Amino acid sequence: MKSSKGDTVTGESERNGFSALEMGERLAGLRLRAGFTQSQVAKELKISRQHVSNIETGFTSPTLAVLHNYLRACGTDLASFFYGPIPDNQTPRQREYHRKLQDILESSSLATTIVKVLDSFHTSIESAAVSALQPPRVQARRSKFRR
Repeated sequence: MKSSKGDTVTGESERNGFSALEMGERLAGLRLRAGFTQSQVAKELKISRQHVSNIETGFTSPTLAVLHNYLRACGTDLASFFYGPIPDNQTPRQREYHRKLQDILESSSLATTIVKVLDSFHTSIESAAVSALQPPRVQARRSKFRR
């Protein structure tokens, strides 16, 4: 199910290792540390305060564009949000890897492709998890229909 803003409703998808609720809580924490109200962030992002509230409570997941702009308004970026600060004691190869990762995460031209890949990966993981939880007789029945 999709909301009018094009966001995924909680329960349908939990991307990048944490749920919409966990993401919302982390975003609210960033907003508070930056000293902003929901209304101030909403005005900056050109969305409603209620939409910010829905994101922070996990009712909806932000689109990539909203998430990117939200993080920028709070003084951080996608790479730091998902992976934390980059360690100081990296090898040149690790620094290059993290630089490329940040470029990918911040590239609007790649955003659609990244979201599709992550959605596909998430769907395959969910399918594997559901299959593993099914009783053996249900798994056997499903394998007959797949042939």
